[in-house]
Amino acid sequence: MYALISFCCLASLAAAMPQFQGQFAPSAGFAPSAGFAPSAGFAPSQYQTAPALSRSEQHDEAGQYVSSYSTIDGQRVDETGTLKQTPDGTDYVLVKQGSYSYTSPEGTPVQVAYTADENGFHPESPNIPVAPPPPSTTRF
Repeated sequence: MYALISFCCLASLAAAMPQFQGQFAPSAGFAPSAGFAPSAGFAPSQYQTAPALSRSEQHDEAGQYVSSYSTIDGQRVDETGTLKQTPDGTDYVLVKQGSYSYTSPEGTPVQVAYTADENGFHPESPNIPVAPPPPSTTRF
């Protein structure tokens, strides 16, 4: 009986081991499929890390912070995290406010300001598309 239980345990462990190690990892010569269409001017070198020009971080013991950095290629990020008491007064929520800017691959400057709080992430930017208003449901 113990031999049967031991055999079943070993068989289940062998079945649970990863069977396809490395099979699905991209190879050195990986190229996207023919249906993949990256943006105009795409080159892998565009997505390398740019050297930082400046970086600043300040934290307090409660977890609040102020952070900013800018890179040589014009990227800039500023963010502040502050604690806000919940409406029932029993807990705190970390509210993040900030902005980031960069130049798109098409050469368009992109600037986004945002707030992230207990109600979600709220970005604001002229670069974010806005859906048209829904049609009126008023009947005459």
